[in-house]
Amino acid sequence: MIYFKEWESRGFKKANNETPAFLEEWKGIFKRLKQINATFIKVRAHAGIIINCEADTAARKYASATRVLRSQM
Repeated sequence: MIYFKEWESRGFKKANNETPAFLEEWKGIFKRLKQINATFIKVRAHAGIIINCEADTAARKYASATRVLRSQM
């Protein structure tokens, strides 16, 4: 199971309730992590998105790789 912390309470939704474009992009990443059975994901807004993923090795590697890619964009 995936837990989304601080998803709506920390500014992910705009005043007009539209989902920010970057969040739409990350939905695919969340789906991928769910497919490889990530057990815990903490999401927070801090200079973009930081993913802390306590799960199997594959999920940790995937989260790390996506975080690096995001930092280079």
